[in-house]
Amino acid sequence: MDQRVESIKTSHKLDGDTEALREYYADWAREYDNDVATERYGGPSVIADVATAVARGYIKRPIEEIRVLDAGCGTGLAGIELKKRGFKDVDGFDLSAEMTEIAAETGAYDKLAADVDLNVDHKNPLKTRYDLMVCCGVLTLGHVEPESLLRLADYMNEGGVMVISTRNSYLEGCDYRDVAERYVKEGKLESLGCLPNADYIEEEGAHYWIYRKPASN
Repeated sequence: MDQRVESIKTSHKLDGDTEALREYYADWAREYDNDVATERYGGPSVIADVATAVARGYIKRPIEEIRVLDAGCGTGLAGIELKKRGFKDVDGFDLSAEMTEIAAETGAYDKLAADVDLNVDHKNPLKTRYDLMVCCGVLTLGHVEPESLLRLADYMNEGGVMVISTRNSYLEGCDYRDVAERYVKEGKLESLGCLPNADYIEEEGAHYWIYRKPASN
C-alpha cells in the first residue's frame, strides 16, 4: 500500500484516543495536505459549496457578514474553500496545534484555537457564537464520536446552521444515524436535510448533514 494512503488509514485506527491522535497529527501535519491530495480529497470543496447554499437559503445575510466556524479545521483546507466563496469572518479550531499552525499560514482565518477535544465537554476557547459551521473529516472512524454533535451545537447562535460530513465507512461503523435522529426527536437539533453519497475522497463518498440549532423555549 502507498505510504500516503497508509497514513490516512492508520489515522482511522486510533479509537478516539486523544493523546494518540494529538501525537499522530503532530507528526503528520506537514505532509497531510500532500497525502490527502493524492486521494483526491474533495470534501472541503463540497462542504464549502453546501455551506454557501445554506447561507443563501437559511441565513439570508451577505456572505461576508456571516460568522463561520470551521470545526476541526486541520490545516485549513475547508477555510481556503470558504474564502474562495466570499466568506470573510471565519474562525477555526482543531485538536492538533501543529495542524492549526499550518491553517494560520493560509490567511483564511481570523482566530484559531488548538487542543480542542470534541469527545469531551469543554469551554468554547474562541469565546464566540457562530451563524454557520462546517465540520469536514472530523466525525471519522478513530476520531470523534457521534455524541459530539451537541458539543458542536454549543458553538452556535440560536438558529445557526451546521454542515457536517460523515464518510460512508463512518456511518457503517458507528451509530451516528441513531444518535442524530435521537437529538432531532428530542428537539436539540433540527434537521434541514442531507446531501447523500457526494464526493469526498477517491476511496469513498460521504454524506453532508445539515442541522439548525433550535431557539430555546
